[in-house]
Amino acid sequence: MIRPKTTLSLMLAYAASMGLSQAALIIGGTDPDNPDGPPSGGSSWYFSWHQWWDEESGSYVDWEDGRDMAVITQGETGINMRGDIEVGALYRIAHNGNQSGKFKILGENNSDIPTNLTINNYIQGGFDDGTKREIDMGRNLHVHGDFEVRNTSYLNFNDGATIHATITMADSSTGIRVKEGADLSQATLRMNGHALDFINTDASIKHLSGNGRFFTSFEGGTTQTLKLQNLTIGANADGSGGLGSWVQTGNGALNVEFGGGTVAMTVEMNTGLSDTFQIKGQLTLGGHLVINTLGTGVFQAGDSYTLFTADGGITGEFDSITLPDLDDGLEWVWENTGNSWTITVQDKIPEPAAIMLLGLGGVATIMRRRRVR
Repeated sequence: MIRPKTTLSLMLAYAASMGLSQAALIIGGTDPDNPDGPPSGGSSWYFSWHQWWDEESGSYVDWEDGRDMAVITQGETGINMRGDIEVGALYRIAHNGNQSGKFKILGENNSDIPTNLTINNYIQGGFDDGTKREIDMGRNLHVHGDFEVRNTSYLNFNDGATIHATITMADSSTGIRVKEGADLSQATLRMNGHALDFINTDASIKHLSGNGRFFTSFEGGTTQTLKLQNLTIGANADGSGGLGSWVQTGNGALNVEFGGGTVAMTVEMNTGLSDTFQIKGQLTLGGHLVINTLGTGVFQAGDSYTLFTADGGITGEFDSITLPDLDDGLEWVWENTGNSWTITVQDKIPEPAAIMLLGLGGVATIMRRRRVR
């Protein structure tokens, strides 16, 4: 359970090995005239005196609930959390020191109780000058909240990181890396053209939305498996705004299993264009497929949309399929060719005619093209 308010027992502390001295952390409220900029005012943590110093009042203060505050870290730093904490933002600013390091956030060491970090606005790995840096999360850290990742090259989920949060990747960030020992089974990832890289690990994600690129990195060429409980494809990070795609690039093969939730995709009327999902491994279908529409007009016989492509083959079936309404005399059919999965509008075939086809050598076609009413 997250405890929103505490005193010094809930402080953030930096590892001594990182060479940090006093005034390494600053807590401040956001500037109302520049809500996306760095916080103004606030307090500094002084390690020499182990107290917060309030810059505005000129006095020592206790830690306050951080929901409307922001933590600013300076330079090449990391945070070793000692207890749960809730903040509006984690914001990194440049200074005259070494700026090449990652921004590391770790839970409390040698503890049987997970350390909870809740972020309610955004996190930034780089600096105000546009320089991007990586963010590492790991070691007994549970991450909560609904926040954006800004000015970050890669957000790395390492061993010991458990993600419960809804995370939106900003255009100023590059992507997410998932490493062995990280748990994203309760995470929602919203991406828009970003990279989603799996390094030496299988993974499960509660909800993936938007569009982007899959990468895999596994020593020895072993295929990795991603279980997607829910998938929403679209032009924007939340899956809205038009057509999008998820495509695997680079070397290696990624197997994907749809884990029983909803797969939501969109087709554009009268164009043959649609959301697409393409991988180099095997795709296992499951859950509920929901197809939405984009554009105007009506569907016509012959309209066809290839939604899924998998070099390693497509297996399984959806538990249910929801397709757009058609005019009388038309019906949807789907076809799994083995490596692609397509939906097509065709003239409705009367049942007696379909039965006659079975006697005319049409068994293979009927078995591969399944009617969806």
